[in-house]
Amino acid sequence: MCEQLFLSDYCEEAFIVSFWLPQITDKFEPDDWTIFKSWIEKYVNNWAKCDGFCNHTVGNFLVKCLEFIRELKEWTQTENRWMRRATVSRAVKRIEEKDEM
Repeated sequence: MCEQLFLSDYCEEAFIVSFWLPQITDKFEPDDWTIFKSWIEKYVNNWAKCDGFCNHTVGNFLVKCLEFIRELKEWTQTENRWMRRATVSRAVKRIEEKDEM
């Protein structure tokens, strides 16, 4: 269902994904990393989609599955600007969370 929403290329539908998936963080599994990464590569094509999806869905995934942090660091070297932005978006979000503590 989420991929179908991303396929539309409408920001509003991508925002539904970004709102809905964090609500089921407890169901995330390590295999989801490949899916989330592919969605960024294929469907994330502007800053709003990137920040919405990565700050919440990818961020929540990384909190649950810390072993993928190393791979996130590798994204800083990719040609895909949205994957590079995802690393920064997540880092900024994490800093904000620490400030709130």
